[in-house]
Amino acid sequence: MGYEERAQQLLGINRDLPELRLFVVERHLSFGEYERAMDLLKDGKERFKDHWGMADRYSRKLMEVYHRLSDHHALRREGLLRVLDYAPGQLDAYLEYKSMVSPQEWPSERDYVLHRLREKGVDLKKIYAKENLSRELVAALQEDFNHWDLDTYEELLKDNFTDEMRDLLVRRVIEWAEHAGGRRHYVKIKEELGRIAKYPGGPSIVEELKEKWARKYKNRWAMVEELGLERD
Repeated sequence: MGYEERAQQLLGINRDLPELRLFVVERHLSFGEYERAMDLLKDGKERFKDHWGMADRYSRKLMEVYHRLSDHHALRREGLLRVLDYAPGQLDAYLEYKSMVSPQEWPSERDYVLHRLREKGVDLKKIYAKENLSRELVAALQEDFNHWDLDTYEELLKDNFTDEMRDLLVRRVIEWAEHAGGRRHYVKIKEELGRIAKYPGGPSIVEELKEKWARKYKNRWAMVEELGLERD
């Protein structure tokens, strides 16, 4: 039995093993059998689309084949499929596709890609930051509020979107204060208040919060002590 017959037999018996299919693809490529390799990759993308990350692996391998063949049209087409369907929101897929598009075309193509990704509900904050789309980034932080994202993007945004960044930090510290904890928790809140106080209008906001918390959380002794709240 020759290599081709053996490969087909293995695939027939183990058709649901994605790693085996990739192994056979590599064998085809080593013999210059590009059409066979591409057929397996295209079929595999569909067959294993529900396997986490596998369709993306097949797509990347297919792009490698197109690159070898200098098929730039197919490469760009697959790059778009990858950024929209197989690795939506992944910065590496986005930047790779961007590298395939001319600087003249990119602004309109970028708008199209971002529109499609927004329709899918993809988290675009990393892409917005990379593209210096600060207004869109602020809107995303406000809409998809994640405590830890604020630490990631504060330096990028605080100079040009000072009030918005301050208000996001205030929103976060209020949510922290809603949950009781040990002294370490309240020390973190105290540090966050100091951070907010460095923003324009921050000191008065901090004082208002402390006055409110002194009434609302008067029975939290550790919080009262750590934050220096004045109890009635």
